[in-house]
Amino acid sequence: MDFYHNWLYEYVLNTKWFLWIVVGSIFSINIVGPLFIWRITSSKTKKDTTDTLDTKDNS
Repeated sequence: MDFYHNWLYEYVLNTKWFLWIVVGSIFSINIVGPLFIWRITSSKTKKDTTDTLDTKDNS
């Protein structure tokens, strides 16, 4: 199979706009990913601390 002369490679995968979409997606994931994980972990720790404070008040 001659992949480099395939229509998909010539007109889609090897174009400037497609490569910029790939680069932009990777940069966006690298910036938003840690923020998303930080948001998840910080919300879990807030729930854990409020749960422990509530149980201490009920004792």
